[in-house]
Amino acid sequence: MTTERFGEQDNRLYSQAAIAIATYLGGPVAAVALMRRNFINLGQEQWGKHAFFIGFIVTVMIFLGIFMMPEAILEKIPEPLIPAIYTGIIFLIVERLQGTKIKEHNENNLPFFSKWRAAGIGAIYLSGLLAVIFTYAYLSPDDFDSVAYDQGISEFVHNEEQSMEVFILLESGQISQVVRFIPERAIPLWQRNLEITRDIAGIEGLYPELKTQAEQLQEYAHLRIKSLELIRKGLVEDTDDYDTEIDMIFMEINEILENL
Repeated sequence: MTTERFGEQDNRLYSQAAIAIATYLGGPVAAVALMRRNFINLGQEQWGKHAFFIGFIVTVMIFLGIFMMPEAILEKIPEPLIPAIYTGIIFLIVERLQGTKIKEHNENNLPFFSKWRAAGIGAIYLSGLLAVIFTYAYLSPDDFDSVAYDQGISEFVHNEEQSMEVFILLESGQISQVVRFIPERAIPLWQRNLEITRDIAGIEGLYPELKTQAEQLQEYAHLRIKSLELIRKGLVEDTDDYDTEIDMIFMEINEILENL
């Protein structure tokens, strides 16, 4: 995880496994962003533009299929299966369009972006998801202080979106800014989110399922802080030694999001 390697974006690629991780977390649009970067770094900028069109078509096809599916059947499908299906589709597309180049890149011992970085980019496209997850709360009966709940969730989502800038900085190779941004901005935002979730969980009369979700969001915030600390540590120490641990944390984060 060297500073120089992050700066040399003209020859680093995302592996198929990394793109699959980003797809599972952030959907087909996240995969498109990584495929586009690969095309650009391979000197195929025109194909980079085509990647957006490909991603749009795949996304439309996937969601049309979901919406057209009878509700009785949809309810029987395990939740992790749908992202697994579109991740498999994207994997095949990447194999078709970039598989040979990625294989050659690996055989020539050329550098790749790390999987946790791909997971982070997937998280950018996932960051708006919590707003959708909790939308129904606005329509619920006011048996508790729904204003405090709504304000808390709104601030939580806003803080999350702001903290995701760290992955944009990483993608553009701005390592020194990342090293400063994490302790000065990103971690304080997640520490504030911990306070928010504790306040939400303590709202009198809060529905049990919403209290459970608030507790899950507390764990989610803890994991975000832990991952950011490790990312910064790896950058400062100029090492890849923490990548496996970061990957595991992102897996835990994804599991929590699936259960919300």
